[in-house]
Amino acid sequence: MLKLPPQIKGEKANEIITRFVNKRLLDLMREIILDEVSWNLVLTGQLNGEDLAAKSFDELVDIESLIYDMDFAENISMTYLPDNYPIEKANYNFFGLFKLLKAKKEYVPALAMEYKL
Repeated sequence: MLKLPPQIKGEKANEIITRFVNKRLLDLMREIILDEVSWNLVLTGQLNGEDLAAKSFDELVDIESLIYDMDFAENISMTYLPDNYPIEKANYNFFGLFKLLKAKKEYVPALAMEYKL
């Protein structure tokens, strides 16, 4: 979970805000991942639109293989990273942020992860 500075007075209220922001960011990242993966599956003829709609995120996405996918890294790099950021580090930092958002404990993201936010 992303560690956020206290927004308002009240520990419970800050906990609710932190959980909401983390869930929203995680949903946005899932959408980005799913768009990239589904686009490639449709382009390569592995799935059609109807099959795609019937499958869940976990059925379509293999995070472990995406970490090493350089096409995914190039797409992520073009959209979410500075111009001269090394492509070979793009997936590592992108999925590092994804895993940080899914964590139970709160963590402060690395600078490259903050840039993606």
